[in-house]
Amino acid sequence: MTNFGEFTGHVVGVVLLIIYTAYFARKLVMLVFMIYVLVVFCRVVLAPLTRQRSYGNVPQPHAILYYSQRTSNGGLLIAEATGVSDTAQGYPDTPGIWTKEQVEAWKPIVDAVHMVIYRLEKI
Repeated sequence: MTNFGEFTGHVVGVVLLIIYTAYFARKLVMLVFMIYVLVVFCRVVLAPLTRQRSYGNVPQPHAILYYSQRTSNGGLLIAEATGVSDTAQGYPDTPGIWTKEQVEAWKPIVDAVHMVIYRLEKI
């Protein structure tokens, strides 16, 4: 079994090779693969969380605590599979962004996440 240092060294080598190849070849596929490697090996992206707890398709207040706890400095937080219209949903009780009420309900959630990031940057 390899230790963490060897594993990290391999990941860094692969990422540098991908960047070099993508820069000189300018291939979209390589850029997508590079992002995939960074996401998988560095774990900087939190996957979408379809929790089906937005009754009436409006984000609920508990989401403020839920997302602010999962915020990290330098990470990408993808909230949920958010519907863009009442006919474009894959699951019931998921939050939407097609009404003013829904957009207004997202604002305190986004503000809380931004406040956590701001505090992390001060550390």
